[in-house]
Amino acid sequence: MIKTHTQRIRARQSWKNVDARSVVTLREKNKHYGRRWKAARIAYLSSPDTCLCRCCGLRGVIKSAEVVDHIIPWRWGQTEAIRNVLFWSTENWQPLCKACHDGLKKSQEQNWQSKRMTVSAIADVMGIPLDLSHG
Repeated sequence: MIKTHTQRIRARQSWKNVDARSVVTLREKNKHYGRRWKAARIAYLSSPDTCLCRCCGLRGVIKSAEVVDHIIPWRWGQTEAIRNVLFWSTENWQPLCKACHDGLKKSQEQNWQSKRMTVSAIADVMGIPLDLSHG
């Protein structure tokens, strides 16, 4: 099949957005990011302990958090039960500003991928329990 220039560009762009470790379907992603998540996100970012960006704070900068980041990307879980634990466990959440989330966090995830670290290894390093009884 001969592809047009536009088709080749779209094919390349779609591959850029694919996370090789992700096993999540669009349906599962939509299930997580609903009303329950929005309420949890607002509550988390409204707390005095989690209203400032963690990365900026480590650099001595005070900046409001805009994003609730999953420290270990929940979509990397190999089963739905592990993905639920990673998604809903507040121990796997951190408050970040958009700039830190889109920059520093992305490079951290790429570093973990390049080292081929497993979810359980990352959880051990970060001190995040993967107790399935809480999922």
